[in-house]
Amino acid sequence: MVDIVYDAFDVAIRIGSLDDSSLICRRLAANDYVVCASPTYLERYGTPEHPEALLGYNCLTALNCEPLREWRFLTDKGEQRISVSGTLSTNNALVMRQAVLDGEGIAMLPRYMVVEDLANKRLTSLFDGQVPANGDIWALYPSRQLLPRRVEAFLELLGEHFAEVV
Repeated sequence: MVDIVYDAFDVAIRIGSLDDSSLICRRLAANDYVVCASPTYLERYGTPEHPEALLGYNCLTALNCEPLREWRFLTDKGEQRISVSGTLSTNNALVMRQAVLDGEGIAMLPRYMVVEDLANKRLTSLFDGQVPANGDIWALYPSRQLLPRRVEAFLELLGEHFAEVV
């Protein structure tokens, strides 16, 4: 985390809930997550029928990131939390995505990272409609007044990009 004003950043991208501040924020997209696996992994180990079944699968997790270690699901009984584990825990979502594509396990990844993989059937989504949102994706900047044209252009580009992939 940086101090945008003190460190003289034009824009910062933040994911999740925002703290109150004097910064201007622009919502870019919802930060929906997808529980997914490769078809190869599911053929080899079977498809979990319900969230509790994940305890018997190799789930790839994130270091120091609660939503990606304790997965939340919406069920008939309300919100359910499953503490998953597996052979890989990383702080790099790109590494996790590649491991899932390589058939190493099941992961919960941001939809924007896997939307093309899902569309091209390289990954299969599990538990659709049961994974709650984990906050939004935001652009933050110090002021609306005298916003440099390069920042306006960047924000427009980000908005267009997220509109396409989310």
